[in-house]
Amino acid sequence: MKPTDVISFEDKKRANENINKRLNGEVQSVRYIAKGNHKTGKPLWVEIHGTHLVIEGKDVITGTVLDITARKIAEEEIRKLNGELEEKVKNRTNELETKISEIQRMNKLFVGRELRIKELKEKIKEIENSQKNKTNN
Repeated sequence: MKPTDVISFEDKKRANENINKRLNGEVQSVRYIAKGNHKTGKPLWVEIHGTHLVIEGKDVITGTVLDITARKIAEEEIRKLNGELEEKVKNRTNELETKISEIQRMNKLFVGRELRIKELKEKIKEIENSQKNKTNN
């Protein structure tokens, strides 16, 4: 069985190109990820490491094909969860910005009210002092 036997049709061309590049001496080694098919027909992901060697004057290529399906599934799950988390953070940030804006508006109202109360107290004090002065005279 050749390593390319597990590579899916859509990635087989790239796999063959990488084999030829090593045989032609264009590259010493390659590492890439490709889609593959298990002998049962089930899709899988493989990571391929290949090296060009010269043994007793003959060009030889070696390779290792690793099944990384579980890793790819985990990476996809992480991407999905990150997307969901980013959406939740965005929504929560919008909620907080709305609440902060509301608090700032209420704060302005309360500060304005307190200033108005202070002004009214001063006016009352002035009126009371004015009344005292009239009664004393």
